[in-house]
Amino acid sequence: MGRPEKDIPYPNSALGKLATHLRLQRARMGLAYSQLEALTQVNASNLSRAANGITLPTLEVVLAYDHACGGGTGNVRELWEMAQAEKRRRTHGPTVSAPRLDLVRDRADLSAVLVRAYKQCGSPSMRVMEQRANTRGREFGPLSRSSAHRIVNRQTVPTTLHQLHSFLHACGIPDAEFAPWTQAWKRAQGQQHVERSEKKAPASPLRQVTLKPIDMMRSAGFSPEEDYRSFTRPWTCRCLLCRAIVRVRLSDASEGNARCPVCSRDGSTQTARSHDVVGRRLPAATAADDFTLFFTAHKQNFMRIAVARLRNLHDADEALMDAAIKMHFNWHRIRSHGNPIALAYAILNSATTDFYRRRARHAAREIPVSGMSPTTYTAMPPVDAVHNFDGLERALAGLEGRWPLQAACIRLNYLADKNLTEIAAYLDITEGAAKTNIHLGLRTLRALMDLPRPGASRFKDQS
Repeated sequence: MGRPEKDIPYPNSALGKLATHLRLQRARMGLAYSQLEALTQVNASNLSRAANGITLPTLEVVLAYDHACGGGTGNVRELWEMAQAEKRRRTHGPTVSAPRLDLVRDRADLSAVLVRAYKQCGSPSMRVMEQRANTRGREFGPLSRSSAHRIVNRQTVPTTLHQLHSFLHACGIPDAEFAPWTQAWKRAQGQQHVERSEKKAPASPLRQVTLKPIDMMRSAGFSPEEDYRSFTRPWTCRCLLCRAIVRVRLSDASEGNARCPVCSRDGSTQTARSHDVVGRRLPAATAADDFTLFFTAHKQNFMRIAVARLRNLHDADEALMDAAIKMHFNWHRIRSHGNPIALAYAILNSATTDFYRRRARHAAREIPVSGMSPTTYTAMPPVDAVHNFDGLERALAGLEGRWPLQAACIRLNYLADKNLTEIAAYLDITEGAAKTNIHLGLRTLRALMDLPRPGASRFKDQS
């Protein structure tokens, strides 16, 4: 018979109660640790330490110990969880603060409940987490130690449902409880997409306000003239009946209490305005007026871009008018876009790119008429015949064919004289990306035009 075991230091603690339960189970079965080792495939020294009341054993060792001794005489898992919670309070302080699973809204809440689940299962090592997840790796996919470490340290959350289920399985959560976790993960992912879309929209004067407040104000008969501020603060608007500038609260417009003081002073009735609000009929000139203001404000910039692209004032003006027609036709899309100037620039860029191609197609179907007196412009060499022979244009065309974003940044910066902020707004990129593309584009242009590097000589020493 082996030597007697030492007394449990603190038998009234949760760890002491767990050790007492394990010892009673082994004494009831009359098994030595060597026999337990053969039944559990766990080292005898590990089994002995599990019942010494000093160190907390792993859940796997406790369950194997209890199962080999018959089990069923007590809830050993509950005793182990109490001992684990006692250890966590002693070493890490109180339990992790986390919301209920059905109240998870974003990634922070999801991270908190995942950490709580990890600590409730005993805070196993990353190696153990990986081993547990690999038991169902074919179904859920693997869970690496680095991924588990980042999740439990709140550096990230599971990126896929398979990774979430793999982490939950490693934490000992049964499959029957996966459904609420899946719903919580989907809510957190949805909130992340909303935050990304709001962050992506550039904070510039060109950014449009939320469509819902605009629609509410226009349905009340007013056209906003400034950015949306608050539901209860006065909003500078233009009356759609008398075209006067007034200050109206959105809260009043939503309740149908918004009134134009100019219309009321002139004796105009509110019948027409109420009819427009109920029937959702706004004056047809509203959208046209908005487009006119937008195009007038940016026409000069658009013209400079077109001239820099086509190198001819007459052709640039014609291409800009073609682009204006397309902008007007798609004005509802431009107005509701997160960055309207970027969409307008894309239409202008398409019109200037296709200008000479369209002219060549039309010229092939034209019939020349004799007897026309040539003007000064028509007597000049046709631009179509010479514009592609300029070295810079050829290099820019080659750059645009391979790296269109670099070519666009070069044209806007050097030919249209736009700064980094304006380039970022036109191309819907960051200022850092615009600066990088300008640098890379210049380096590529020097190579295409066979130019020396800045500070280097074109001619090599002949000595």
